[in-house]
Amino acid sequence: MILDIHADIFSDIFMKRLNNENNIMKRYHLDKYKEGGVNGGIFVFWQDPELIKYYNYEGLKLMMKYADEEVKLSNDFLYIAKNYEEYLHGLEQNKITAMMHLEGAKSLENKIDKVEEIYKYGIRTASLTWNEENLLATGARGSSENGLKPMGKDFIKECESIGITIDVSHANDKTFYDIYNISTKPIIATHSNARNLCSSKRNLLDEQIKLIKETDGIVGINSYIDFIHDDKKKQDLKHLVNHIDYIIDLIGIDNVCFGFDYCDYLNLDEGYCTKNLENTSKSQNILLELKRRGYKEEHIEKIAYKNYLRFIKKNFHK
Repeated sequence: MILDIHADIFSDIFMKRLNNENNIMKRYHLDKYKEGGVNGGIFVFWQDPELIKYYNYEGLKLMMKYADEEVKLSNDFLYIAKNYEEYLHGLEQNKITAMMHLEGAKSLENKIDKVEEIYKYGIRTASLTWNEENLLATGARGSSENGLKPMGKDFIKECESIGITIDVSHANDKTFYDIYNISTKPIIATHSNARNLCSSKRNLLDEQIKLIKETDGIVGINSYIDFIHDDKKKQDLKHLVNHIDYIIDLIGIDNVCFGFDYCDYLNLDEGYCTKNLENTSKSQNILLELKRRGYKEEHIEKIAYKNYLRFIKKNFHK
């Protein structure tokens, strides 16, 4: 079993729905999930800032509407869970099982009162920014001098009060530490690697990785090439797994999982994908590399799915 805690499924559905397609999960993704032995994870709502017309709360509501319609069309093989008990139920039914995530909350920056609404809809994890700076916080491409905003503090308090976990993957360093300092619940990085191995600001400093572990959060390893190595010749599966080795050496094995962020969801050319890990169908290759390196089966299972299941068991109840 493999669980991928960062899959841009709902974003892909939205884009294809705008082009008058439907039955997208079945047509484009089901076979890849079967071939890759991926049983689900977290499905993501990401709003493309270039689609200005939809880069607002009404756009998010439309994304949710399209997601609902696609989930109904995929009812025979797909299950969306809101808590741990539902998640286990979906897996027991042999369905692709996922929880829902909001990647970047810009569309809520003036609508914090809508946090409860998205929680009732089913979103259980959220980041305050994508790469941009907004009224909540500062993303990885924002000014290093800016961090969490007063409205962002209110957003975090509201999320924590109702049960939404904060994701720091796209936060800049100042925002990360600001989030850590005011949070009272675990924080997670759904799709980030180790900056000591690749200098991208989207990756985590050693201290940040340790602080996530301190909160009993989780770190999802990201397969996107630019987060693997600064040398383009080393942006491969082998060097990606080096990040797993490195993070486990830092914090142990119980807080590491997969957040692949596969590029095909956003229709990127395969040149932007890690060779032999281009999409969900190739996911078994990372397990084979872990075995080649001598990881025991019990440890591979922790990384592949048990660590995520432990996290949602502890944090998302009925």
